[in-house]
Amino acid sequence: MQVRLGNDNSTVLHVLAYDVSRGAERYARSLVDALNRRSGKHLLVTLFSGEDGGLRPDISLDLPRGPLRRAGLDPRAVSRLRSVIASSRARVLVAHGGEPAKYLAFAARGIPYVYLVIGSAHPLLRNPVRRALRRLYVRRAAAIVAVSALLAEEVAASVPGEIARVSVIPNGRDPAVYAPQVGRRRDEPTLLWVGRLEEQKRPDWFIDVVRAVSGSGADVGAQMVGGGVLSETLASNAEEEGVEMLGPRDDVPALMAAADILVLTSRPPEGLPGVLIEAGMAGLPVVTTDVPGAREVVRDGVTGLVVAVDDKEGMVGAVLALLGDVELRARMGQAAREHCVREFSLETSVVAWERLISELSS
Repeated sequence: MQVRLGNDNSTVLHVLAYDVSRGAERYARSLVDALNRRSGKHLLVTLFSGEDGGLRPDISLDLPRGPLRRAGLDPRAVSRLRSVIASSRARVLVAHGGEPAKYLAFAARGIPYVYLVIGSAHPLLRNPVRRALRRLYVRRAAAIVAVSALLAEEVAASVPGEIARVSVIPNGRDPAVYAPQVGRRRDEPTLLWVGRLEEQKRPDWFIDVVRAVSGSGADVGAQMVGGGVLSETLASNAEEEGVEMLGPRDDVPALMAAADILVLTSRPPEGLPGVLIEAGMAGLPVVTTDVPGAREVVRDGVTGLVVAVDDKEGMVGAVLALLGDVELRARMGQAAREHCVREFSLETSVVAWERLISELSS
C-alpha cells in the first residue's frame, strides 16, 4: 500500500476503484486538485492497480484484481480502507462509482459517504448477489449524486424511496484547457475518436465509419486516441483505412482543437461521456450515439448530431452531413463551446461539491 500524505491529515477521501487514466478517473483527480486549491484536505484513494497507473493517487491500496474482487467483494480492500480512513481521520468519504461505494458501505463505520453514480447499470447487476450489494451501498450512503439527470432517475427507480436523496452534479472540465484553436483548421477535414480501445466503446465502428465515408468520395483524415485490449486487433484495419492510431496521448486538448468532428461510437453503459464535454469546450461538433448522458451534453442539431445506439448507417450519414457543410460545423462548434462552458465547467462542479461536503460535515 502506497500512501502520500502531507503534514496535515486529510478530512475528505475520494475513493476510486482503479488507478487508470480514463475520463471519470481523470475528472476525480482534477476535482480533488481543484478542491485542494480552494479548501484543502482532499485526497484521492485508489483500491486496485490499473493498466497504466497514471492518476497520481495520494493513497494507493495497490491490490491486484484477483478472484475475490471478481466474485463481488475483496475483504482485503475493506480492511485496508478502514485503516486509511482511521489514520487520515476522514470526516467525509466520496465513492466515485459503484465499486468503491460497495467497499465504503462496509468500511465507513459511521462516517458519511457520498455515492457518485458515474455510469448506467452494468450487466453484472443481473446477478442477485450483486444487486443485493448495490441496494446495500445505495441505502447506506449519506447522499447520492449522479453525473446526469438520466442516471439520477435510474438509481432512484432501482431502489424505491431513494429519489429524495439523489442530486445531480455533472462532471466538469476546465475551459482554459479545452479551448478552440485560433485560426484556420487543416485543409483536409479530420475525424477524431478518443477513448479506451475496448468492446463497450466500439472503436471498430469508427474504422467502419471512416471506410464508408471515404468510400462515398469524401476526402477525410482520421485519428484514434487511446490504448486498450483491442489495440493489436484494430491495427491492421485501421492502417488499411488510413486511420492513425495515436495510442494514449497527453495532448488531447490540442488534437481536439485541430480536428473537425469528434465521433463517439459507444454503447451503454455510460453516464455522462466526458469526451463530449471536452470536445464541446474545444469548439468541436460531435456525432454521437444516443448513450445515457449524451443528450445532456450534445444539443441535437445545434451542437452536434445524435444517432440511435445501433444505427451505424445513421452515424455515417451524420458525419457526411457535417463534412459537407463547413459553415454548419463552425456554428455547431461555437454553440458547443458556449453550451459546455456554461453547463459543465470544472468551477461549477467544484462549487457544488463544496456545498454538499459542507452540509455532510456540519
